[in-house]
Parts: sequence; C-alpha cells; structure tokens
Amino acid sequence: MIQEADSAYGSFRRSALILGVLAGAMTTASTAQAPVAGQPAIAKTLNAVEALATAPKARISNGILDATILLPDAQRGFYKGTRFDWSGLVASLKRGRQEYYGLWFDRIAPDVRDFVFDGETVTAGPNTALVGPAEAFDVQDPPGWQGAADGAGFLKIGVGVLRKPADGAAYSPFRSYDIINGGRWTIHPARDHIEFRQTLTDPATGFGYVYRKIVRLVPGKPEMRIEHRLTNTGTRSLSTQMFNHNFLTLGHGPAADGFRVAMPFAIGTTRQPDATAARIDGNAIVYRRPLKPAEVVALPITGYGAQAVSYDFRLMDAHGTGVTIKGDRPLSRLQLWSIRPVVAIEPYVSLVIDRGQTVRWSFAYHYSAAGAEPDGS
Repeated sequence: MIQEADSAYGSFRRSALILGVLAGAMTTASTAQAPVAGQPAIAKTLNAVEALATAPKARISNGILDATILLPDAQRGFYKGTRFDWSGLVASLKRGRQEYYGLWFDRIAPDVRDFVFDGETVTAGPNTALVGPAEAFDVQDPPGWQGAADGAGFLKIGVGVLRKPADGAAYSPFRSYDIINGGRWTIHPARDHIEFRQTLTDPATGFGYVYRKIVRLVPGKPEMRIEHRLTNTGTRSLSTQMFNHNFLTLGHGPAADGFRVAMPFAIGTTRQPDATAARIDGNAIVYRRPLKPAEVVALPITGYGAQAVSYDFRLMDAHGTGVTIKGDRPLSRLQLWSIRPVVAIEPYVSLVIDRGQTVRWSFAYHYSAAGAEPDGS
C-alpha cells in the first residue's frame, strides 16, 4: 500500500503557517491531498487532547512494543508547523502498559512563540506543539537563507522550500513561513514499520533531494530504530544539521527525584542547573525532586568526543523505566531541556551531502520497563 501527496500548488495563497499533506489512516488506502500554500495551521487555541485524538495516525507493532505514528494532513493533521520534519512523528509508544511519550502540553495557541506556563497548564505554539521523538533540520541558518532575496526560497529538509519574508528579521524556528515547494511525499506502511519518502526538486533555488525515513520496531526486541537516507539531487551542495527533541514523558512526567540522564563521558556545561532541582554527577544529570509547575531545567552539554560512541544516552527513572538512545554519527551539539511533564535530551548531528551523494544514518531506542525482561515482554 502506498500513499502519495503531490506538491502541485493551486492559486490559493494566504500568509500563515502551512503544511504539505499526506493521507489519512493507514489501515486502508485513502486519497492524499496536495499541500496548500498559505493555509493557516492554527486559527484558534486548541485543546491538545482533542486535537491529538482526531489526528490521522498509523499504528505499528512488533508484539513487544506498540507505536502510534502521526501522519501529516493539511485539514486534520496534528502538526502543521515549519520547524520540525513532518515524517515519523511518534505520538505514543508502549511496552505493555508503560507509556513513554504523549502530550506534555495542554493547549496549542497561534499567538505563542514557543511555550508558556499558566499555573499548571502548559500552552505550546504551533511550531513547538509536538510529542515523542521529533526531528528537525537546521534550527539556525537553514540552507539558502543567507543571500536569499526577500520573497525567495530557502530550504527546510523534511518540510520543503520556504519563503524568506521581506521584513529583514533573522531566521527563527519558532516563526511560521510560507511553503513555496513541498515536494512529493509517499508513505509505505507495514505491520512493524512505516516508511516516509519526500522527493523535492526546486530549480529556482537549485535544491533537490530524496529523503527517506523508516520508523521500525525491531523484531523480538523492545527496540525502535529510526533509519534515514538522504540523496542530494540538486545542483547545490547540502550542509545541514539535524536534531531530535526526544520529548520523553513516561506517561506521567519523568522530572522527579531519582531520574537520571547518563552519558558515556564526563558532563560539562556553561550553565549549571538549580542544584536543588538537578545536579551534574560525573557522567549523569540527576533530578533531586519533582520540578515545580513553571520551572525549567535546561543546559548546554559539553564533554562529548568526536566519535559516534558519544551518541549514547540513558534516561531512566528510579525504578529502571526509561530509554537508551544510540546513534551512529558523532555529536555536533548537545543540550538538555525539561519542565515538569517532560525531559528532552537533544542531540545534534551534522551532515554534508555533495551533489549526487547519498548519506545514511540511524538512531536506536531501547525501552526498559520496571519488572520486564531485558529483551522481551
């Protein structure tokens, strides 16, 4: 079964946040819609639970893990932003009854830049309102931004060619940009994996690529792999940086006493956390109490090496429930961000893809649950 979205735009244009479209539910074939440039993503404040419940999804399982993957849809899709890659967004992943992801915010509002607190309520902006492992390319200085004329295109891999505004403002991942060319998406679902493929050709900017991502639940293991392949088909070299926000919730909020974020190197930082909330202990960041409703623990992390072995993170609560994340590329940047309902380790990797070249990279997620066998249910 293949589902496809064409990027041929009509004459309809409105300024605001937009999204290219994919199909609806993956259990049966459905007609995909084309991206519509200028369509507002969020016109009013939404209840996040209701928005997630009604969004198109695909479900995959290997008998140990059960995952729900969000599907882009211009009318009903959960995420319509221009910050994150549209493909492979993991809304839920369970091992038995244990949930690892899910909502960390209560509302989605068009006038919120990133996120805001209102007592115990969290409201996210339309470019930030995502869940689970959520990947994004080039949070700073995306390809083509520098030197592009007002109204010309720049590139966000996994989204498309976006229009540079004429107001002279610096690029911001939290801002909404019009999509000039969303490429063509196809989706290949299966029982234990789902493949997304975006093909983009844009003669006006010289950018072109084929981007393939597979979210796969490994047979016989409590493990998920996110596999990437990017081929540069354009006339310009691509220099890009990708990160994953990794919104881990554990279904109840992990930022509590005894939660640890461990790495295979001694952790350094230029900004120490509040020592009453969390502390650096050698190669781990240890939470000492539950975070307060409007409290943020966030810090840049240094100390990692130049080899891929540093891309190895263990996020566990005091009972041994959590996830180990490993990558096959060296880190180019690393940071931690957390509020009461979510802890996010944010690793970055840099990629250079010359014309005609293909690069591959992948990340492995191994899920632990208190009382469960290491490699079984």
